[in-house]
Amino acid sequence: MNKMILLKKKRVLKEGAFLVEFLPEENEDNMEYLYSIKKMAKDAGFRYYSKVSWSKGTFVSNTGRKSSNCEDVLIFSNGKPRELRLNQKRNLQIARENKLDVKGKSSYEVRDILEKHGLEIHYMSGTSKMLPTAFDYQPAKAKEKIHPAEKPVELLEDIIHCISKPYELLLDQFGGSGNFAIASLNTNRNVIVIEKDEETYDKMKENILNNSNDTVQEDKENTIEIEL
Repeated sequence: MNKMILLKKKRVLKEGAFLVEFLPEENEDNMEYLYSIKKMAKDAGFRYYSKVSWSKGTFVSNTGRKSSNCEDVLIFSNGKPRELRLNQKRNLQIARENKLDVKGKSSYEVRDILEKHGLEIHYMSGTSKMLPTAFDYQPAKAKEKIHPAEKPVELLEDIIHCISKPYELLLDQFGGSGNFAIASLNTNRNVIVIEKDEETYDKMKENILNNSNDTVQEDKENTIEIEL
């Protein structure tokens, strides 16, 4: 990764949208590189939002100085983070002002009640929910993977829920296994995935087709666009 790549990513992202990068756990060999990514992202105009570890269940790598089963999920925003988190305090106030029974209701239930009555729903800047201390999802076994860097669909679904709304358009410029496309469809998002390697592209396409009932369109060479 370099600043030029980050500038290109910023160019295609809407203001406030989130950029998610998977990075290896820090060690002596990569610590300076990992630090430089944050600096390059800042220089490119992104804001650092948060870092969450991906704990890989029972998987353990015993290489290096210590056992490891984590990758870091680094999240940036293109400028000020967009408003995705429900403003529970303000929404409760509106509900009570309109004499709606919301006692004991969750923020999502309050949202649904306000929506049902045609009342304005208020949001705050940030992801749709408080990010966890760690994402805990078991990766596929090596012999079952389509791509070495393959991520579990369930992990990607969780992240997608945090950073976007249904029917928005998401982009994965390194399609790999195609699991991001599958996760996007499972969460009712439109998606574009790009994969440069021909052999990987064919495997990715097959994986998506086998796990989707939606219309898959090959827009141009090695690019798949899926609209709900």
